[in-house]
Amino acid sequence: MRTIILSLIFISLTLQSWAFSATEVQQVYERLIAAIGDQSRAFPEPQIQAEPGSVLSYHRIKSVIYIDQLALDICSEFGDKKDDALAFLLAHELTHFYQEHRWETAGFGSRFVVKKDIYNRYELDEKEADLFGAFTTHLADFQSIEIIPKLFDKVYERYQLANKLEDYPSLAERKSVAREVCQKTKELILIFESANYFHAVGEHLAAASMYEYLLSFVRYKELYNNIGVSLVAAAAQMMSPANLRFRYPLELDWDIPLRDGKAADPKVLLQKGIGYLSKATQLDRTHYRAFLNLSAAYTFSDQSEAAQKMLIQLQSLSLTNYQQTQVQLIQAIILAKKGATARAQSVLASIGNQKTNPALQQIAIHNLAVLKKESIAPRKRSAFYSNDEQIDGLDLMYQNELDFQDITLQHPFHQAAELIQIHPNAQSDLVHFVTNDKTIALLFTNRKLSKTKANVGVGSTLSTIQQQYQNGKILAHSRGSYLLFPQQKLFFDLDASERVRAWGIYEVY
Repeated sequence: MRTIILSLIFISLTLQSWAFSATEVQQVYERLIAAIGDQSRAFPEPQIQAEPGSVLSYHRIKSVIYIDQLALDICSEFGDKKDDALAFLLAHELTHFYQEHRWETAGFGSRFVVKKDIYNRYELDEKEADLFGAFTTHLADFQSIEIIPKLFDKVYERYQLANKLEDYPSLAERKSVAREVCQKTKELILIFESANYFHAVGEHLAAASMYEYLLSFVRYKELYNNIGVSLVAAAAQMMSPANLRFRYPLELDWDIPLRDGKAADPKVLLQKGIGYLSKATQLDRTHYRAFLNLSAAYTFSDQSEAAQKMLIQLQSLSLTNYQQTQVQLIQAIILAKKGATARAQSVLASIGNQKTNPALQQIAIHNLAVLKKESIAPRKRSAFYSNDEQIDGLDLMYQNELDFQDITLQHPFHQAAELIQIHPNAQSDLVHFVTNDKTIALLFTNRKLSKTKANVGVGSTLSTIQQQYQNGKILAHSRGSYLLFPQQKLFFDLDASERVRAWGIYEVY
């Protein structure tokens, strides 16, 4: 008996050590709102209530999300994963608010735990809340997906719902939906990451199509931003060399000519890209990257007054030195287009001498060479390179015998059906983007066990990569940068500390 009592005391003390403070709840909530990124709306306030109710509930009239203290206790039982558990519960209810689900339950917008008849009536809303919520947790950098089924176990146990199945959906039913949603969320995350990598290696229309596909499930400012950037970059690839003199600090995430550019009008793509970027700025008037990208798009399309307005908006924000340099790059191009060549050269020369920002330094040196009318070798697609790198026992030489999950989509930017093919592996992911005239293949990994033939992998530093590979192109994105080696058809995804987060290889057939 004494052992049991001591064990219970130990468990109680452990749970107390993981208990949530109101500040911690607010911090999790604010990360989720930042991930959604829509500042055009006033989000409800979270409020903790002592008495057990419906786990969480969104009160539409009061604009409050109520959180049971018991729900926080349940999340605390996940220890160092407690934030991940709470993030999913909060994101679920945020979805009901954000997607404007109009439930008619005593003035409430929705409840996490509802009676069976209400659940059945709003089952599609519940599935959307699970899906949108799970994807939101990923964007906010929580690791919620793997613990969602276990979270339902604990909720049903602690709220004693197993004894009330005549009134509530069964645990098996909710977990079945949760597993289905988790699987779909993993698929969407894979497509999102693949789209980023397609963009990085220069396949911008493929990236734009994949982002557009994601918009049918989840809507975030980053998707509008990324579609806009991809379309502007695709338009730039298709323009004549005279129109493509300068390089722009477009920030996602760009530079090998597309072979299917003939299928789309670059001017139309440019205007569509501007439309998507404008949407992103409307969602968040402080969204630095969207304003930067929009100013670059306006500059590229010779709309200098509109570009200047975007730069004024940017200057009203609190900018880092890196961001100030990006703005200066665009200002230099505007000066050059207005004929103020000497002033533009002075700005670019100053940036070109900065060794702290190699990605921006590359752009400045290129643009300075353009202004000085120095010879710049034309960009050419690399000759076919037999890439014999392997990840998880796979390479990109032959995959016809593999089983793929096929996702068909209609290209939103030209009239052609396309296909996304997914083949997850134990240590990597293989993704194909198939059009009527080519297949683009990506094989990538974020696992530490996988290394390139030069022994570079997850955790390796930028300097280590540069010692092994030459002539890399650095492309900035919101959480770090991509380092691309077109000759080897090899890319690295670097975090903000310039360490490899993921790496992969690509091929176009």
